[in-house]
Amino acid sequence: MSQICSAKSAIGPTLAFCLGGFVIWLLIPVAPPAFEVGVIEAIGLSEGRRGSHQVAVVRFDRSIEQVRIDRFADCRVGDVISLSVRPLPIGRRVAPALVPDPCRRGH
Repeated sequence: MSQICSAKSAIGPTLAFCLGGFVIWLLIPVAPPAFEVGVIEAIGLSEGRRGSHQVAVVRFDRSIEQVRIDRFADCRVGDVISLSVRPLPIGRRVAPALVPDPCRRGH
């Protein structure tokens, strides 16, 4: 009987550990980032728990993604933007490339 009780008490921590490992696995990139170039279709604000932040709707690689951009970036609709694309186990993470000015005018 005591073995059954000890097995039942170990199920909770084991499940929590497995769930935590699965979440971490989902967030870890599976490959180095690829660098793409896209065109900004629209710019707006998105509300979150920490307040609002600027987002751009970017068209690249035959898809459209919403990308969070720095509020001090000089990005406008129609600009070409350099992007960093990281493949994840489920989907991908798209962000502006880590360069001083990811946006530039013209196509």
